[in-house]
Amino acid sequence: MRIIEENKTKEIIHTCNKCGCKFAYTEDDVYNNMYGTVVSCPSCQEEIILKEFNRPFQFPDSYFYFGGKDSKIIDNETIEREVKKGIKYCLEHNEYQWFTAYGNMFVEVNWLTGDESFDITVAQNYYNQTISEEEAKELIS
Repeated sequence: MRIIEENKTKEIIHTCNKCGCKFAYTEDDVYNNMYGTVVSCPSCQEEIILKEFNRPFQFPDSYFYFGGKDSKIIDNETIEREVKKGIKYCLEHNEYQWFTAYGNMFVEVNWLTGDESFDITVAQNYYNQTISEEEAKELIS
């Protein structure tokens, strides 16, 4: 008998505090949300915080990364289509800002009417963080 290939994936056993489900996960199942490094319970989908982010918010540790190995890669053609959609929306609805974000893409269109121009931002594999107004005030004090 011989080993063809060893299983190098280390499974970690965890019990969900919400529903009591005992499950196994690997590092491939772990991701970041706005609170920390988490894994989802396969039974109740509760996000279980494995490592909480330190406060105050520090880049990049406490930011969600839209570009990890599980992110959907958005192609250039789709991005171009979204930019055109944003410009069209601003013109047709007399709006000064439009944005969309999904997969590893963020597109923002700002209509600068005084300059008669558009400011367009496209970001791929970007970071994002949402904080409360109270936390924002603490951050700048």
